[in-house]
Amino acid sequence: MQRRGFTIVELVVVMTIMAILLALGIFGVQKSIVNARDSERRSDVETIARGLEERYKNGNQRAVYTGSDVLTKSGQYPGNVEMWHASGFDNANFSPRQIPGGYMTDLLSGTSGQSLTSPSGGSLDLSCIWACNPLSTSDPAYITNYVQSNVMNNDKYVYVPSDANGNICCCSGCVRFELYYKNETNGTLMKVSSKNQ
Repeated sequence: MQRRGFTIVELVVVMTIMAILLALGIFGVQKSIVNARDSERRSDVETIARGLEERYKNGNQRAVYTGSDVLTKSGQYPGNVEMWHASGFDNANFSPRQIPGGYMTDLLSGTSGQSLTSPSGGSLDLSCIWACNPLSTSDPAYITNYVQSNVMNNDKYVYVPSDANGNICCCSGCVRFELYYKNETNGTLMKVSSKNQ
């Protein structure tokens, strides 16, 4: 009795079909992973936004600004100075002047270290645009470049507080904010805005 093996053509056809199925499987898994990261980013930013709204209602419960301008009161969002202090930076105008390790999760109630970190990780994923002198919205190129670079290239969450005139808010009088994050699926910049506009 003679046994018949597979022909080269049959082997090539089977291997081609297996390669196609494998490629489709890998593509499906990669798409699922990207969708999961996008979902995590959206959830993180919504959690941060809720924390900012709580800060608006309750003020800063961990530190007091001792300078002539009351930065830490309720009825406003944190400016860049307060956000940097909450990140652990020393500032002589706050009491206490520094909290080692920061107190961001206390300032933004309901957040955690995980919700402040994008899926790719990093040292400071909740970034704020620094401006000692508020930057007028008549020069949006700086904001656009900063946001694009940090969100799209570095996968950071960017917090932009602004005053009633639309200027970047470094200190007090921050009446609105925008939080930016990226949508990896379609490569777009996403934004969540404050309830108070």
